[in-house]
Parts: sequence; structure tokens; C-alpha cells
Amino acid sequence: PIIAYWDNKQLKKEGTYKLGTKVSIWKMFLNDGQLILDENYDTNGQLIKSAYFDATGNKANFPVILTQPTFVGGLPNFYQTIMARMKYPVSAFQRNVQGKVKLNFSVLKNGDIGDIKIVETPDAELAQEAIRLLKTIKGWTAGQELGDPVVMRQTIGINFALGN
Repeated sequence: PIIAYWDNKQLKKEGTYKLGTKVSIWKMFLNDGQLILDENYDTNGQLIKSAYFDATGNKANFPVILTQPTFVGGLPNFYQTIMARMKYPVSAFQRNVQGKVKLNFSVLKNGDIGDIKIVETPDAELAQEAIRLLKTIKGWTAGQELGDPVVMRQTIGINFALGN
């Protein structure tokens, strides 16, 4: 069973996972105790019945429970900052190495970046530069669960391309 509470000790969510899948009854509440989600899953994790409510208790369409982390100015601004700060590794340049480095990282509750992992890379030096770049860029806003900041993982790709 999963049980989580708000800072004010009100129940935030409760439910059961079986092998990583939601089963049985799941409920989520706002920090004032208002029920916002009531779902029932079968033993295979298929949603059988659901009801969603707004902050006043009226039935609603599926509520916004999770919001993804965002970068101030959007992802185009993030990638512009990456390009402006990129220092192409000399050895990779000399060897004509290029390609995309995929990184997975956590956006922490305070918007900082942590737990950076390389998912895929054409070259170790490009991976090191991608990690360096990611560590230097501030401006993330944490994801949220029912309006409460939470740690969420993101995956991005950074392209390293040599001009013609």
C-alpha cells in the first residue's frame, strides 16, 4: 500500500501497487482534505471505475494531478543557452565526432538539477561536456503533484554537430 500525507498531516493519496501497477482503490486529496480522485482498478491494473472532483467537490473531467518540470522561457530558451555555452571538446572535434547525447536527470523540488545519467552517447568526451552544460544551467521549475513540488525525472538530447 501507498499512503502519503501533506505537510499539514492531511491524507494526500492512498492506494495499492501490485508489481508496479495500480490495483484496487486509489484516492487523492487536496491539502484541505477534499477528495479530487477516486479510481478503482482490477487485479490486472485496468481502470474499472473513476470519479474526479474539483476543489469545491463538483464532478470534473480528469484533474491536473501532475505537471511536468518546465524551463523558464521554455525549451527553446534552454537549447539556446546550451548552444551559447557549449565548448566542443577539442579531441572530439579533431576526430570529427558528432551526434546526440541523451541525458536523464532529476529536477529537484527547488528547481536544481540532480542525479544526471547518460542514456546514450556517441563519445565519452561529448557526454562529459553535456553533463557540464546541464550542471551550469539554472532556471528549471519543479514539477508538481496536486500543486506540491515533487522531484521528477526528465530526458533531453543535446546535439553536437560540426559545421560543414
